[in-house]
Amino acid sequence: MSAEEVGADGHSVCPGLVRRLLASQFPEWADLPLSRLHPAGSDNVIYRLGENMSVRLPRREWAAGQAAKERYWLQTRLRISVGLVSVEVAGR
Repeated sequence: MSAEEVGADGHSVCPGLVRRLLASQFPEWADLPLSRLHPAGSDNVIYRLGENMSVRLPRREWAAGQAAKERYWLQTRLRISVGLVSVEVAGR
């Protein structure tokens, strides 16, 4: 496993983890093509899922709440209608 695949807290964010999470939470997407986006961010790791989706996983424990906060602001507070990426689902 490369250094890019391990966060500062030592947690693996490898493709195998993404596949296991998809299989358990969103089995309808578990067999779609999966590829890591580079360069990796310092807070999150992002994988392209199929043609139109992505999977975002926090690298560090303190970054785990960022996606929920961003989703809240984008969907309920900002209410802007520009070409932003929409959040389809949020896993556990």
